Amino acid sequence: MIKFILNLIRLIFRKKPIDIPIEETIINEAIKTPEVIISVEIPKIETIEEIIKRIANEEGVEELLCLSIAQCESGLNPKAVNEKGNYPATSRDRGLFQINSFWHKSISDEQAFNPEFATRFFCKAVKDKNLAWWLSSQKCWKSKINSNIINKYL
Repeated sequence: MIKFILNLIRLIFRKKPIDIPIEETIINEAIKTPEVIISVEIPKIETIEEIIKRIANEEGVEELLCLSIAQCESGLNPKAVNEKGNYPATSRDRGLFQINSFWHKSISDEQAFNPEFATRFFCKAVKDKNLAWWLSSQKCWKSKINSNIINKYL
């Protein structure tokens, strides 16, 4: 029975079953004790929206502001890239918040495409009164956010 349960757990985690020597007494005890329960915690995968909300709350920035700007900038796509209409022309906007490669040279592609890093970068920037970095997309997000919230970060 224990061997069956172990192999079932391996199947769930896509590992090949292997023979593990189990003492006869352990098997007998498991059979005598039907209330033996094996629980496996499966980690929860956060959605992009959940990541943004969690980090916004941790950083003390309005969730709606973070979500609206990320939606307008990238469609909530952490791998979004824009190479058109940038200044300078050779620069690229990357990730959820379209972090520009020229103006933010210290931010690697790996960081810009990481939803947690990008959201923390955005939160720090707006707390430092740099919301203006995202004004080019304000036609999309400004109507969704109370002007008092916007003014707080300008």
